[in-house]
Amino acid sequence: MPPLQFIDSTNNPEEYHRLRNVWNGGINLHPKYIVQCENENDIVDALEFAKTHQLEISVRGGGHSVSGFSASDGGLLIDLSLMKCVTVNSELKTVTVGGGTLWGHVDEACDPYHMFVPGGMVSHTGVGGLCLGGGIGWLSRAYGLTCDSLIGARIVLLDGSFCNVTEEENSDLLFGLRGGGGNFGIVSSFTFKLYKVSKLDHGVFVYPIEDAHEIVKTYFSMTNPINNPHPLPDNITLYLFLLPTQVLVMTLYHEGDITENIDTEERCEFYKNKVIEKLFTFNPIYTSFTDNYTCLQSMFDIGNKHGKHYYWKSLFFNTSISEETQQALLTAIKKGPNASTIEVMHLGGAISKVHPTDTAYYQRDALYEIHSICSWEDSSLDISLFRNWAQQEFFDRISKHSCNINGYINTAHQTKNTEGFYGENYARLVQLKNKYDPQNELHRNHNIRPTFQTNENNLLL
Repeated sequence: MPPLQFIDSTNNPEEYHRLRNVWNGGINLHPKYIVQCENENDIVDALEFAKTHQLEISVRGGGHSVSGFSASDGGLLIDLSLMKCVTVNSELKTVTVGGGTLWGHVDEACDPYHMFVPGGMVSHTGVGGLCLGGGIGWLSRAYGLTCDSLIGARIVLLDGSFCNVTEEENSDLLFGLRGGGGNFGIVSSFTFKLYKVSKLDHGVFVYPIEDAHEIVKTYFSMTNPINNPHPLPDNITLYLFLLPTQVLVMTLYHEGDITENIDTEERCEFYKNKVIEKLFTFNPIYTSFTDNYTCLQSMFDIGNKHGKHYYWKSLFFNTSISEETQQALLTAIKKGPNASTIEVMHLGGAISKVHPTDTAYYQRDALYEIHSICSWEDSSLDISLFRNWAQQEFFDRISKHSCNINGYINTAHQTKNTEGFYGENYARLVQLKNKYDPQNELHRNHNIRPTFQTNENNLLL
């Protein structure tokens, strides 16, 4: 085996700049070295190199961290993008993927079997980052978060050892990997449970902003399960997108493992009559439909392309969305820059059927995750324009109604108050950090700080 190549800005400048650039074009970090690992031994050698040369470690799978955790100034960037093998076991209904695999690779490999992992919503997102942060997507209400489908992993620990992680072996780490971020080691492979998706209908309904009030009111009426005589079944999901000039509602109905042994015809009629028909009554200016899951998974790729600038804020809600909050959302988007969006993720279902302390991911009782997105391509624009809108018009108006102001770890910018993501799970995660990374060598993440590095306010010293 040839020795690892540690790329820097002088020995291979073209490759260095290609690899240092991450998804968020607003992040401009310059690692001292970049190394592309092809296997676990390479990861071990990279970690040893970082220790020897006292380099800050960052780990890149898909590079989609909106905060830019996938790189660092002056450190060592460990790139896993060459570790992207995908192995489907159709008999066991599992898939094993390398630590640098993208979701598009996974969906493509699983498509012939009509079985999938509940992934995210952009195909060029890395499997690792999404799963380690929880993983919300189209199939989550039916089959849970991405991390809920994680049944095994291989991880390289900071001492250079390899570790199998399953329910039976090192189960403490499995708890941590299910939503605890990249805090405990570098995951070289993930094994997920697969779920059958035998029939699918996805709809897009676009309305003018003038109809926003009624659309928003109807959306929250349909998706709110509290005191609802016709709550949506878990195989129906609705997402809401507010833009300065338009409102979008996206729907998903699917059959598979979740609809076995039940009256699927009745559920399908419910979807058509209670959801689709209702949305058509508002006279959408545009509609489209697809019945292909892999097409659905790449639908947002163009709008979330590499190199654009991104700024996000996120909140969870575990109660009905009041008229006051709905109006606050509408007021916020009307004041938003052209490049702004407010997205409402419809939760509940299988997500809420896992106890909050069974996995590191804690926000199990949330009914909605709502986040603001600003995305722009002109690098000359002042980020404060977008940051101020996201903070003052979106976050400050709406956070008083939220059950968790830290929001979803995968759509949150960097924060010192990481404890807010994990609730009562945080103490257990600190113990895991003490055990597997006591020196906090892996801190380019939403960091769970080991005991020696935490003060009474849980802020990094």
